[in-house]
Amino acid sequence: MLAKCFIFCSLILFGLSGCGQKVSTQKSLEKVAKSWSMTVRASQVMPVYPLEEDIRPGDIYLVEQSLDSEIKTWNEKGFLPLSNLYDRIQIPKKVFDDFYSNPYRKTDPVSLSRLPKAAFPSYTFEIDKRGSLGLAIPLSSVPVAISASGVQRAVGSVVFTGAETLGLSNSKMEKQIENWKVLHKKQLKTKAQLRGDEKPLILRLITRIFTIKGATVSLSFEKMGGTNIQSGSKIKNVSSIPIDSLNNKETLSKKYEELISELNKDIALEKQKNDIKIEDNTSLTLLEEQLERIKKSKKRAELGIQKRNIERTVMEDKYGGYLLPGGSIKVVGRSQRGVSMKETFEKPLVLGYHSLEYLVTKQGSLIPLGSIQDLIENPKEYRKLLKKFQDKVKNAEVETLKRNPKSPNDNPFNNQSK
Repeated sequence: MLAKCFIFCSLILFGLSGCGQKVSTQKSLEKVAKSWSMTVRASQVMPVYPLEEDIRPGDIYLVEQSLDSEIKTWNEKGFLPLSNLYDRIQIPKKVFDDFYSNPYRKTDPVSLSRLPKAAFPSYTFEIDKRGSLGLAIPLSSVPVAISASGVQRAVGSVVFTGAETLGLSNSKMEKQIENWKVLHKKQLKTKAQLRGDEKPLILRLITRIFTIKGATVSLSFEKMGGTNIQSGSKIKNVSSIPIDSLNNKETLSKKYEELISELNKDIALEKQKNDIKIEDNTSLTLLEEQLERIKKSKKRAELGIQKRNIERTVMEDKYGGYLLPGGSIKVVGRSQRGVSMKETFEKPLVLGYHSLEYLVTKQGSLIPLGSIQDLIENPKEYRKLLKKFQDKVKNAEVETLKRNPKSPNDNPFNNQSK
């Protein structure tokens, strides 16, 4: 009875540990995404996560969340989702050409076909393949590099390549939004009235974007970590595999066979014990379960090596590297201690942006609030401005009631009834 109770409790703990692992993995992914975004934010740029192509200066987003929700998202995730694109101001190419023109230039004029250059600091991260840590990094070359190498853990760095910027000054963008709001005042008025005074509608105008054409990813490998197997009071580990043998099927098979042999010996010893029945021997049951798990792990590892070798051979013979949809990934350096991969996008992807924020009134007009950085990082000033605006609206309503008092006598239906 005691043995059955022990097995039952073990199963419960195993199930709970599985749930805990899922939660831990999610937190790890969120941590990596936030760390990535914080690196972009350190460059005084609002991060875009994940990277995307279709963001332009002149894009208008209507923020449905309250300021408190925005700040909470900002602090927890490190970025603000751009999920409610309302409209896009079509800024003529000539406006950009005139803005970037220089009468003293000695090079070709900067325009939409040749954007001004930008630069960003490198980004450092850690990868744990078993816990999916690092897969939240929005670059395809990271999981490809870790999969191609066969290692479980690595420390990496990312250097953005081909960084460029496109945008206009705040004053010029304000002129664009002034012309736009005249045509959309009625729609803005309707949306603002639906929101009410307590949840004011915020309009976000993208004024500048920062794009990258690719990235160089460098990984420094650690030794492969194996599966820990509990045998009585001893822990056996499939580890210490040399880095240059990670894709060697014979080496891995030998390591697994050594562990299987040791487990079989422990099982044989447990079966020889006379003071306890075999069906009541919980240690024997656990050892047999561990033996089955390690056999399955051995099979998966061997199949994984075979698959990686085939993929690497095909890709290197055909492309000289790894090719994924939407971009090219090429191995530019490899050693026992690491690998470097160069990822190139088919089209530039937006890494971050600058924007202006506006408060939409119930009359459909726009009140400027400043930049998004000021709004998020200094919410006290925004709250003061919002309270001042709300007080002004209430005072205006009171004055209107004083000038035009509403009473039953003012109701035309009441007059008719008399």
